Amino acid sequence: MTSRRKQHWQQQIPLLLLLWVWFATRLHALESLPLHNDEGLHLTRAVEVWSGHPFWDITDGKIINHWPIALAIPQGNPVWAVRYPTLLLAVLGLSAGLAWIAHHFGRTASQVAGVVALLCGYLFFYERLGQSDAEAGALVMVALWACTLFLERNAFRWALICGGALALAVLFKFTAAPYALVITLWVIAAGNIPVWRRVQALLAMGAIGVAALAVPVLYLYSRGQPFFQIALRWIGSDDAPLGAKWPRNLAHLIEALTSFGRWGQFWLVCVLVGWIWLLTAVIGWRWRVRWRAIILFIPPALIVILSGFVYPRHYVVTLLPLVLLTGAGWAHLLHTLPRIIRWPLGVAALVLCVANFSPFALRLYVDPTQITPTMLPALTQREYYTDHGSGFGLREAMLALPQTVAPDVPLIASMFPASCRRANFYAPTGYLLTCTDVPGLTAIQAALAESNVVYVLIDRLPGIGVSLEALPGAVTILGRYPRPSETESNAAIMLVKITP
Repeated sequence: MTSRRKQHWQQQIPLLLLLWVWFATRLHALESLPLHNDEGLHLTRAVEVWSGHPFWDITDGKIINHWPIALAIPQGNPVWAVRYPTLLLAVLGLSAGLAWIAHHFGRTASQVAGVVALLCGYLFFYERLGQSDAEAGALVMVALWACTLFLERNAFRWALICGGALALAVLFKFTAAPYALVITLWVIAAGNIPVWRRVQALLAMGAIGVAALAVPVLYLYSRGQPFFQIALRWIGSDDAPLGAKWPRNLAHLIEALTSFGRWGQFWLVCVLVGWIWLLTAVIGWRWRVRWRAIILFIPPALIVILSGFVYPRHYVVTLLPLVLLTGAGWAHLLHTLPRIIRWPLGVAALVLCVANFSPFALRLYVDPTQITPTMLPALTQREYYTDHGSGFGLREAMLALPQTVAPDVPLIASMFPASCRRANFYAPTGYLLTCTDVPGLTAIQAALAESNVVYVLIDRLPGIGVSLEALPGAVTILGRYPRPSETESNAAIMLVKITP
């Protein structure tokens, strides 16, 4: 190995260590949070892949994100299998992002950006879940890095890699589609490349995208299924005019940026300082670098403006490059300050970031029920803790079945079918729930006609499970399993025994 190459690899050691630390923080206690509704759907699809159905129920536009889960063999350890692929894709995206920052802003900026990404509670929460948002965001970052290499080197293979990565990102989650506009604008503005070459690259990227989408579209057409109406619902999914949507969505984004930690307002200030300095205060950049950075704000802006209703996870597709830009902005800000100010300010910012992140992360590791509402946006609290999509209560009820119910007896779920399938991923051997449409009263009556005893696991949230008064026969309550916002008396998840 030449001395120059040896020096190059030695310079990469801090970034490699940073990636390992990032991976360790995401991997630890990966199964602490119970399965969310979407994770149960992805697991169900992954199991169907093993049954020869690679596109089972893809009308929500999440077309291939269950394929990596299928490779992880979800039949063995479903919670690990659904989440571990997210980590692998996310570390790939972070690696591409750090290389992208180092290319434009220098190695030190890349290291600071990596630390900011490591301590970002917003990303931390979703990078540990088996959902497609962080996965699509990681593939978007790969596409952006490949596009940059094409623009810098005029090597056509990087245009093909860019098109392929972006196509995969869209197949994981349709909210990655606005990055086609970002990449198009980047290519159009690349004055160092001949026009015919830029047109050729854009046509190739477009052809890859069309080819990638053609297969699932033809599959849905052949089966007479609707074309991704759920995925497209984020555009204009309510009747409110655009002027009423964006203030609400912007408020949700700000709430998300000020949550996911102890001092969210401090995190928002850090983000704004990094962005403002990067985009306005730093001088001497090539204009196209500043142009590329500004264009990256288009996708989240489109979500804010167009979405009928948006959850905090929907912004995760767009968040990684913006978080990395925040780190680059801080690196350049500190570099311009006198040494006597630079180090105290840098250390103080780092300590505050750690203090904001650590309590949140520790509670997710040890006991997610101890995360207070002030540490999560209201919509996230609702999705993962209080609504039917939450896995709390369901997980505890399923794991307690061997102490409550004899195996291989009629055990019926009175809840949404998706919740029932998700609960079954926690089922001990011999304790699978029978899934029916809500409220499941017909199935309960039929089972009671054939057996002297029937057990029913009920989600008692309004409009879901059967009421106790409607159950036939004698009803005995065997267990109540509250979610974090509930008490024993008003627990939504309840196990009952019915006898004639």
